[in-house]
Amino acid sequence: MLGKFDASMMDIHETLKLEPRHFGAMDGMGLIFIEMQKFEKALDIYDQMLKIFPNSTATKEKKERMLNFISKSI
Repeated sequence: MLGKFDASMMDIHETLKLEPRHFGAMDGMGLIFIEMQKFEKALDIYDQMLKIFPNSTATKEKKERMLNFISKSI
């Protein structure tokens, strides 16, 4: 939220080293990628999240919104 993406990503990577399935860290990474307009990377993160929790409605909705946004941007 403060725009300190490099520091945040370093923290997220450290968190994921300790707990590779840390859903909050992965979600934060996806949000950072969106803010950085790296939409394909955000989609990759959402796909990884869905492998861990395939029934996550919130993640499915986020992925769908990203796909809709990308398709409108083309």
